[in-house]
Amino acid sequence: MVVSDFRLRYQGSLLGFFWALLRPLLMYTVLYVVFARFVRFPIANYQLYLLLGVIFWNFFSEATNSSIVHLFGKAGLMKKVNFPRIIIIFSSTLIAFLNFCLNILVFSLFFLFSRLSFHWVLFFEIFFVLEFLILSFGVSLFLASLSSKFKDLIHLWDIILQALFWLTPIVYSTSMIPDRYSWLIKINPIAQLIGYSRDLILYGQLPTLLQMALVTGLTLVILVIGYLVFYSRQHRFIEEL
Repeated sequence: MVVSDFRLRYQGSLLGFFWALLRPLLMYTVLYVVFARFVRFPIANYQLYLLLGVIFWNFFSEATNSSIVHLFGKAGLMKKVNFPRIIIIFSSTLIAFLNFCLNILVFSLFFLFSRLSFHWVLFFEIFFVLEFLILSFGVSLFLASLSSKFKDLIHLWDIILQALFWLTPIVYSTSMIPDRYSWLIKINPIAQLIGYSRDLILYGQLPTLLQMALVTGLTLVILVIGYLVFYSRQHRFIEEL
């Protein structure tokens, strides 16, 4: 399902799967011109800082949006074949993860040509990437399970994603957020994982064990909630879709 859907997504287009690389790069270019040339945030290695944030955000956005689209797209298959419905959401998340891996390769090229040095702690980034994958999968399960009944959810989620993008330190740093609003970052696992990844890759800094435990716990809670809601509603998908 992953292979066939990945091929169909870019079938017939002139650039094919290169769109998976161009989309985040074009978004990064626009944001970089605005916030590095005009606004000028005082952030070290801002080019890589911004690009890494955009890549992680695009993965989350694509994974959660495609979970709703894939569930509706597989309605005919669910009516004909009896198989675990969770496979549909897992496959859509994996497709987004494949695009994420391609984008990370592009980021790696930028990293190699930068003046940054390779730190041994970079190997810990695998842990944060897996957590981000689990987080995206948990949110996707939750959204897909509700979208079969609430058809307007896909449009509402687009609006929520736009708000989340600006509430998450993608183009700015957490130090720019007033102290009275810092709690919004602490309860946002997206912001936490992106921030830890940036600190690790760009500055060679690891979070504390407490910080890692808290974000891991929050991620697992989201996954469990998403799974329980999906499991309780999956038997209604055929009649609702």
